[in-house]
Amino acid sequence: TQITSVGTLTGLASSGTIVLGDLDIIPTSSNVSVIKHDSGSGSLTLQGDQVNIKNRAGDETGLSYNDGGGVTFGGDLLVPQYIKHVGDTDCHIEFGTDEIKLRTGDSSRLIARDANVETYVPVLGSDGSVSAPSFGFSSDTNTGMYKEGTDSIGFTRDGEKTVVITANQLGVFGGEGDHAKFIMYADEGDDDNDKYRI
Repeated sequence: TQITSVGTLTGLASSGTIVLGDLDIIPTSSNVSVIKHDSGSGSLTLQGDQVNIKNRAGDETGLSYNDGGGVTFGGDLLVPQYIKHVGDTDCHIEFGTDEIKLRTGDSSRLIARDANVETYVPVLGSDGSVSAPSFGFSSDTNTGMYKEGTDSIGFTRDGEKTVVITANQLGVFGGEGDHAKFIMYADEGDDDNDKYRI
């Protein structure tokens, strides 16, 4: 049995089930209609301006598409290899064995692997500050490197300035009430007496 419509098919039923071959169309309340195959539990639900696709097991929503253009996934999104922009197909995310590549201009810019992250372009961070350096550590966020000023680099420890490098000087700063120490090592391996302190 086949129904062909060149316009809008209306007035078939307001309740119960409409059977079209192997498909069941089930109008329900609240402006909701369910389309499902009569031999499975998966379904397509039309609800106002939203479309929901439910999986075969558990009747859980696997994908929702709303009138704002948003798509919500109820589970994992499995893709073969690429996620591409429809207007710029050489700008994409590529998945390989235990690695993810970010590519622009069809060239790799960043590769994330199990043991490392490899970049092919400069990594530009924020300026940061003494208390919140731009390059730091997840377990010690107030220790790291930041931009001290124009063409100068600062290093901070525990939120306090410790080293500043400018075009013509290297500054070492001690903590409050402490003396700054600059230590140079020339250790020959026999003991710890080969270091020099300024």
